[in-house]
Amino acid sequence: MLTQFNNVIQVNEKYHTKINSLCKPIIEYFDIDYISYIIIQSDGSYGALMNRPEIAENYFHHLAYLSDPFLRHPDLLPAGITIWEDLPKNGFEEYLTREAKTFNLDMGFMFIEKNASQATIFSVAASKENGRNLSYFINNFSLFRRFFQYYINEIRAFVEQPADNAIDLISLLNKDFFEPSFPSYIKNDKQYRFMQQITGQKIHVKFLTPREKQCLNALLEGLTAKQTASILNLSVRTVEHFLEEIKQKLNCTNKSALFQKAQELELFGMLKENFEDR
Repeated sequence: MLTQFNNVIQVNEKYHTKINSLCKPIIEYFDIDYISYIIIQSDGSYGALMNRPEIAENYFHHLAYLSDPFLRHPDLLPAGITIWEDLPKNGFEEYLTREAKTFNLDMGFMFIEKNASQATIFSVAASKENGRNLSYFINNFSLFRRFFQYYINEIRAFVEQPADNAIDLISLLNKDFFEPSFPSYIKNDKQYRFMQQITGQKIHVKFLTPREKQCLNALLEGLTAKQTASILNLSVRTVEHFLEEIKQKLNCTNKSALFQKAQELELFGMLKENFEDR
């Protein structure tokens, strides 16, 4: 297993110049200090690229992978954003706190995208002096996603996988790879306070009904009120009433603002009522 760890570290050192070059726009413009790109496949393959390979070396040296809640089967990982403060209390958050001081990092978050075969995890962190820019970055999340799409496309041009000879997480973690490490949903007061802090607005999603959440998810899917009404077996007028109620609760003045707020809530895992669960 040590050989596999060394392979990841060596690949990061090999591509260090290229990775830093790709990360230069976000590092300079937003004062971001740490970026990592991780892929976990359903067969247990793990690979990682990051702009600071010394952090990877420290991570493996301190056996942090044994308590890392993100080293799980893709089906078990929460899509969207997870803030460091919201990580399960299993010891990994203590490692993050300790090493954040070592590498002068403050607030950070992970953004997870999933498909049928893998999960892609982007981690971003800034120093204490520059942490405010993360709030700005999340408020402008379209820039965040555009950068990582650019990053992925460029990475594929010179390395097929994030790391050659990727680590086998099933051999490393055994049955833990298939054990949930996150609650069935992530929703707590810290998230609401965080959303209020970075948006400057009160978030009333706690008071959305299941039907209202379904209507919001339908809006995110690009469905009209008529299409939503047909699927949910409601009248069009009822769906329109729900949307007006939601606008009031989320302090939105129009449909465009409501759609943007719905995107933010979805990213933070705050719309746990899936549209399909009807």
